[in-house]
Amino acid sequence: MNLDQAELAQHARSFLTFDAFDTIQTIPITGGGSGRTFHRVQFRPGGQTYVIMQYAHDRPDNERFVPVTRYLGAELHVAVPKLHAFDEERCLVWLQDLGEIDLWSQRLQSWPLLEPLYQKTLDEVWKLHAVEEGDIPCELEPAFTEGLYRWEQEYFYEHFLAHQSRMKPTQVEALYESKPWKELAEELAALPRHLVHRDFQSRNIMIYDGAIYLIDYQGLRWGRPEYDLASILLDPYISIGSERRGDLLRYYHSLHREDSWDDFKLLYWKCAAQRLMQALGAYGNLGRNLGKTEFLESIPIALSRLRFVLKEGDLLPDLQEALAEEKLTVN
Repeated sequence: MNLDQAELAQHARSFLTFDAFDTIQTIPITGGGSGRTFHRVQFRPGGQTYVIMQYAHDRPDNERFVPVTRYLGAELHVAVPKLHAFDEERCLVWLQDLGEIDLWSQRLQSWPLLEPLYQKTLDEVWKLHAVEEGDIPCELEPAFTEGLYRWEQEYFYEHFLAHQSRMKPTQVEALYESKPWKELAEELAALPRHLVHRDFQSRNIMIYDGAIYLIDYQGLRWGRPEYDLASILLDPYISIGSERRGDLLRYYHSLHREDSWDDFKLLYWKCAAQRLMQALGAYGNLGRNLGKTEFLESIPIALSRLRFVLKEGDLLPDLQEALAEEKLTVN
């Protein structure tokens, strides 16, 4: 999106309330996707900055961003960027500028500094997870059903396993069609659903004035909280170590759950396997089909974590065997 400065200035005067200004500067913000572009806007040097998001109509979740933002902020008191103005006709959204510090950028900090950030992150997402499936005042993305879980498994099969496996194509297809894969989807779909972020990873957690803010939540839907927990704790973009991940999982369980630790942990492993399969499929699709080769760099870490999860949860033994190093073209 190339913003016309004069047009943008006029738009600002129409939609925002502040003193007159003489200058305006826009700076593209990288990292936007899914039919969205972002710019940081500043009126006069040293003045307040805003973030402008412009979206396209090619994805329905983009159109849900504004109503979801209002619902999360006003009704659930989730820390999300303040919505300053919205021009629905031109698909322009003026948002609070939360800066450039996300959880990922803090990955090299010492654990005594990083641990409380993770704990705050888990406390913030609990505000979503505490909401059980029911009527809410905004439309969401399709819920996690057996069909969606199976779609994620197929995504993994099609864009990762079918490309990376040394097994015969018929053997790989038989894995996807096997009973344990279907039973995993059936079991997860049969459980009660709660609000979930769906892409709850370190680059979608902003740190501003010492507080945690959630972004990129337009994929909000009904699903299992453990899926979000696996997304953040097993995030391939950042490594905190298995012992620390376990401590954070216990932290969440002790404060926010009433089920037993063993039941909770087993369900976490199952959702983690599902999430990591989806991630590996996404990395393969983005890297090979959409030309975003940087995503291929995340495959070895995500694969290592999927192997770990399957072993710890004693899940999908045939897949565990198929993911052995000698049976893949990646390690």
